[in-house]
Amino acid sequence: MNAYSIFLGPFAGIMAVDFYLVRKGLIDVHALYSPHGRYRYTGGVNWRAAVALLVSVPPNMPGLVHAINPKVPIGGAQHIFDFGWIFGFVVASGVYYVCSALVPPHDTMISPAQMVDIKAVIDGVEGGSDGRDTPELKMGEKGSAGVAVKEV
Repeated sequence: MNAYSIFLGPFAGIMAVDFYLVRKGLIDVHALYSPHGRYRYTGGVNWRAAVALLVSVPPNMPGLVHAINPKVPIGGAQHIFDFGWIFGFVVASGVYYVCSALVPPHDTMISPAQMVDIKAVIDGVEGGSDGRDTPELKMGEKGSAGVAVKEV
């Protein structure tokens, strides 16, 4: 089970930094589920997250190998693996934040004014409790379903 932690720690760190520090809690939820929405990124990959994973996971790999086969000598790398989740969380968080600060993801950011517009459109589109009388959603600017985003 400890092997999963070398991947889950970085994932948690990237998600926490992205939500709380980079986007400050402003997320276009409908665009998260749109295959061509604002969060599509280049080829479907957020390069900032990929860089953070490539920096935070490999230092734990020798410890993972040693956990699978204790006969493989790895020296002091075992100690990094012992606290792999925390190591991955901290390193991936730091790398992701630095990448996002150096090259901000402007195309996926939402301002508070845009968030008000998104909520207004969603409130106007939502129908009954079973969803049958919900009007068909149309693609809006930036590719987010049912949301016409105004530039501020």
